[in-house]
Amino acid sequence: MEDSTQLDALALKLGQWGLHWLPAHPLFGNSLDLRTRRLKKEDPDRLPELFKDAAEAITAEFGKQALMATAAFYCTPKSRGLPLIYSRDKQEESRVHSHLLTICEGLLVLKGDTHSNAILMTRLKGQLTRSLPIENCEALLGGMFNHFSFGREAEYGYLKPTTTQLCEMLAECWDPATDSANAEALLNSEWNSEFEWIDNYDEKEQLCSYQIHDYALQPLILKSVYDAIAKDAFSYEAYCQLADLDSYLVMDDDFMYHNDDGKLSQPLSAAQAALYGYMQQWTWQRYQALDLPVEMALGSNDDAYRYREKQLRSLTHCSDFNLPGARWLVQTCEHIERLGLGAKQVNADSYDKLSRLLYNFARFRCFEADENVEQLAVQLKKFKPATLWLLLPFAGKTQKAILNVLEAESLIPLIEFIALLVRDTPYNSEPQIHTFDNSESETCGVVDLHAFHAAVKDLPAKLITTYFKSLKGSKLGYTRAIYLCEAILGNNQKVLEKSIDKHNQIAVKALGLLPINTDQDAVKRYTTLRQVWKECSKYGAERQANTRAAVTVGLKNLAQTAGYPDVARLEWDMESKLSEANAQLLSEQSIGDWTVKVDIIGLKSNLQVHKDGKQLKSVPAGLRKFAEYTALREQMKELDDQARRFKQALENMMCMGEILSPETLSKLAQIASVNCLLANLVGIDNDGQLGLINATEATLTSLNGKLPIQGDLRIAHVEDLYKTKLLSEWQRALVEIGRVQPFKQLFRELYVPTPAELDSSPKSHRYSGRTISTSVGYRLLQSRGWNAFGGEGDCVCRKLFASAGIHAYWSFPEVHHFFSEDEVQVADVIEFFNADGAMAIADVPSRLFSEVMRDADLVASVAVVDDDGAYWSAELSASRIDVVREVMAKLGFDNLSFDGHFVYVQGKRAKYRIHLGSGNIHIMPGAYLCIVPQSDRKAKPIYLPFAESDRKATEVISKAILLSDDDRISDDTITQQIDAAVKA
Repeated sequence: MEDSTQLDALALKLGQWGLHWLPAHPLFGNSLDLRTRRLKKEDPDRLPELFKDAAEAITAEFGKQALMATAAFYCTPKSRGLPLIYSRDKQEESRVHSHLLTICEGLLVLKGDTHSNAILMTRLKGQLTRSLPIENCEALLGGMFNHFSFGREAEYGYLKPTTTQLCEMLAECWDPATDSANAEALLNSEWNSEFEWIDNYDEKEQLCSYQIHDYALQPLILKSVYDAIAKDAFSYEAYCQLADLDSYLVMDDDFMYHNDDGKLSQPLSAAQAALYGYMQQWTWQRYQALDLPVEMALGSNDDAYRYREKQLRSLTHCSDFNLPGARWLVQTCEHIERLGLGAKQVNADSYDKLSRLLYNFARFRCFEADENVEQLAVQLKKFKPATLWLLLPFAGKTQKAILNVLEAESLIPLIEFIALLVRDTPYNSEPQIHTFDNSESETCGVVDLHAFHAAVKDLPAKLITTYFKSLKGSKLGYTRAIYLCEAILGNNQKVLEKSIDKHNQIAVKALGLLPINTDQDAVKRYTTLRQVWKECSKYGAERQANTRAAVTVGLKNLAQTAGYPDVARLEWDMESKLSEANAQLLSEQSIGDWTVKVDIIGLKSNLQVHKDGKQLKSVPAGLRKFAEYTALREQMKELDDQARRFKQALENMMCMGEILSPETLSKLAQIASVNCLLANLVGIDNDGQLGLINATEATLTSLNGKLPIQGDLRIAHVEDLYKTKLLSEWQRALVEIGRVQPFKQLFRELYVPTPAELDSSPKSHRYSGRTISTSVGYRLLQSRGWNAFGGEGDCVCRKLFASAGIHAYWSFPEVHHFFSEDEVQVADVIEFFNADGAMAIADVPSRLFSEVMRDADLVASVAVVDDDGAYWSAELSASRIDVVREVMAKLGFDNLSFDGHFVYVQGKRAKYRIHLGSGNIHIMPGAYLCIVPQSDRKAKPIYLPFAESDRKATEVISKAILLSDDDRISDDTITQQIDAAVKA
């Protein structure tokens, strides 16, 4: 290689040239995205124009020495003639320096030759052997640049090039086949050097450069190894020399992934197969030979402990690779018993390298070809039960063999239940534990009591306790799941009840799981949970939301424990026992000189105030001073909360066609909020009679008068009214009397199978190909009881209809790891399954089919991200037409007509067309009319016959009212548009 004097001269010359050429370039100052780690030798087209121009200019300036000059500038910092780091005093020179370094990186990666590579390798050798002066990359620059991070080179603070940058570049452009001398030097550790290292905690440690830079050096070492193996010049002894130093240097990530049969998930080349064999042989020999004094195994902060940490480092790297075979588990048992270790030393939460090593090797992945469970069980019989219990949670598929030796195979149902509870796969070698952290989820912590009791049936209490102790000792994250299970068994009742006072959220969730021994237990726990709901209002928004979600989970658990089919039935029964105050709430009462009465409109309580027989428009200041008024307002808040909760329960009952017996209806009549909600819903009895429900009188108010309810009652679905051909009459009657339903019932969208769906059965392609916003779409789906499962091309959103025993599946084939990973997803087919498998669409209950398609249509319309954004289904149009038609008729307008997705309004000056989905207006025959809806919150609200928010329906009605009287419009921006369109 050329002498250092020549290289210094070339580096200086390139620096001086850059000071003149770069600032004159029009693109100088732009950010260059040319990091070596992003550049590939075969991908030059990604480079920006400034780089290309600079490469041509350097070639023109230096000719055949261009690459040598580039490498010299890059590798000899003190000869560049430019500031080594950014300097405020020399800002222009500092910017030139930064750009030139980046350009040099790209030029050397993409166009490097043997000469430039030799200069880079010389620099790398000097940094690894620490034979350079200040340019040594381990020397920090000091001051504001004195930054250090976990023993690795930081992005800033070191002189460039750092060892990492050099390795990244050489991994792209260096070929060991043409540079055998340097390749051999690397493999023989000739460039390694030991030195005293001071970490960022000011602790000293004796390390070597190969260990410090193992991640950076690995690609170069592997290149050299595979080249040497191809030449039959790399032996097992050579492997041991490097692996004993740092096993990561000779690791290939392709060795990490195994299939269930123990084979690697992707085929290896001949050279890789040889290296993989060396790794297994070395790992097994070193693991067998692990022989450390007990005091070292227990760990201490002294020199002996640090020595052991270094000794275990390389072996620990290999343990992360989940090597197949039962021998690792057996050897782990031997080490634990010889060293006398327990859960304090062997758990997933330990930072001790020995603990991590033992934990990793106990995580059984799969058998080798000639192994099986029976053979392993024979080998495990020589170990103590305590050792086997310690390793059971880590043992993956060998758990059954361990249970066989422990004579505890009856635990298998409980083990599988716990895995499902934490949303993991049973016998997983790498458990993915769902830890029941505090969150706004209303399902996190809900336990399937029937499944739990089936799993622990006939199990001795001592065996369950021993298993739970094993799980908790593993530190894998099972603690909260075990807390819930122990609540079911009543083992932690005293501790739990004390934690409730502090609103501990896992305790709140678990309260509903405690055994119920007396009739008052359920009532007491229900009132406790409701009290937590009230008291948490003193917290901040996040904790308040999390605590209330925990209360909801606690109520769901309590419903199961008390024997109720769902939370609604639990609440109905509990509230009926506590309903005296609520019953009085809806009765007229006197406070001072005023008479007050509360009613519910939609889902909101409303206070009417009268004085001297006259209704007042607002609450007078004098009334607000009374303590009775303050108490009344608090009760109204609770009433609103009840209404929101029960609304969902009643809507679910309608969708599933569940019945209300006379006894149940009588109980609901005692709950003020439910009574008000039912009064605005249409029911259908055993005789097919339809009418608004009066739960107190057990009557139905039909279109022709009151009728006594015959037998059981069901909340009518829109399908019921559609079949009777009375839907339009009921819609008109509801609007005429000004009722507000708690949810869409009479104006609900109805979906029926299309001929195309019947032909493609059991798959519906109605929404296939729809691109939706992931965040919006999944939030909508979750709010309607859908959950996402799977990934990697096999992701579905699923909704369970438990009483019907039917699952609906909506597939999203382009999901990668999980549903919400990407900003958008493409929807595909919808299918229905029961216990017998996929159902023909014609066999799916019509109400259930309609509700599933309604959910999907909502997602497809609200979360749509298609370019035109104009998706609007026929069902949505039909429903909105009904709303607009009846509300406008009630307001006295008869100048509307409907066609497809549009409502046509005949004004005094022109005729208008309004799109029912977007609200866009055109002046017939086609001129666009821009009217921006008012955002004034004080504007008088427009009546809708349901409590659900439907801003677009309100907007369409508002625009129809405005345009009906277009001769009274005073806004010039609107009238000018109309005049121009009419004249045209």
